[in-house]
Amino acid sequence: MSILNKMKSYREEERKLNWEGTFADYLDIVKQRPEVAQTAHSRVYNMIKSSGLTERDGKRMYTFLGKKFSVWRKQLKSS
Repeated sequence: MSILNKMKSYREEERKLNWEGTFADYLDIVKQRPEVAQTAHSRVYNMIKSSGLTERDGKRMYTFLGKKFSVWRKQLKSS
């Protein structure tokens, strides 16, 4: 895909996401879908949490990064 086609596609997608309405309209949307009002931090945490969570020895273990994270953690501890 050429850069011009990518830009055109991006602009079209951006137009689809454009929304106009009143604050009352926004509140109606939030009532139907509370996740709309989440902060970026909350969204990231929920994404990590949704991939899986186990508890071992009273510690939470998130499986978002799986084995890759275990390898990185071992490398960090050894340095």
